[in-house]
Amino acid sequence: MSRVEPRLLNKVQAASYCGMHSTTFAANCTVRPVRVYPGERGLRWDRFDLDRWIDSLRSGERHMTASDWLERLGNAEGARKGH
Repeated sequence: MSRVEPRLLNKVQAASYCGMHSTTFAANCTVRPVRVYPGERGLRWDRFDLDRWIDSLRSGERHMTASDWLERLGNAEGARKGH
């Protein structure tokens, strides 16, 4: 029987996946969690996003989330309009 690895991890699992204590993870990880249900316990970190963040640490680049890209696009649009 094969084991299914979860893609969405709670904070303790995500920290462990990254090789960190949950306090260190919370203070340093720039990956935004996905909310799967209300409250703090409903936050989950996507393993794929964590992998990209870890890869960015090796290359010296900051992980850009979808929200980061949208914010960057909004700032560029505002600058073009002279705002």
